[in-house]
Amino acid sequence: RTEFRPQGGVLEVVDWMHMGGFSFEEQEQHRLPAIYRLLRCLEGRVRVRILFNPKLNYARDKTVLSHTASGLLAEGSEDALCLHAPCPFVLGSQGAEATLTLHEGEDAALILTYGKTERENVPPPLRSLEKTIRFWNRWTSECETGSCVSPGPWKDPAMRSALALKVLAGGRGIAAAATTSLPEIP
Repeated sequence: RTEFRPQGGVLEVVDWMHMGGFSFEEQEQHRLPAIYRLLRCLEGRVRVRILFNPKLNYARDKTVLSHTASGLLAEGSEDALCLHAPCPFVLGSQGAEATLTLHEGEDAALILTYGKTERENVPPPLRSLEKTIRFWNRWTSECETGSCVSPGPWKDPAMRSALALKVLAGGRGIAAAATTSLPEIP
């Protein structure tokens, strides 16, 4: 959760990766390859400029953007991303751009999905956020091995690191880059 205070208002931005049900026995089949961004105007009026310019396959391939019924489709030679958005985008040489104005109490959600996912197959933002919070609360309260070690005074930083690694590990995530600077203590 991040707050921005541009002239004329206050904007809250909440980002999350959707996580569904949780069970060690189900081998954690809980990931929907989707990233959500919820924009909320807390005070006044805010204007939000949205830029979308993905580079698939580490920018080795050309990424082609096109409009869909619910937003944008980015396609490369092997991959595709869908950006589901509540506003129209203008395509240009530097990707796609949209402007959105929110008034106090209004919100808007952007949902980025892997593959050609139709909007109706993606959980609504507030339901996804609820399910994701429930998932992490349960995951942090259970112990996968059955013999948990208490990190003592480092519980909060250790849990934040564990959450980041959990999101990046498995599925389509890459954990190596996020772990390159973790201290190693013999």
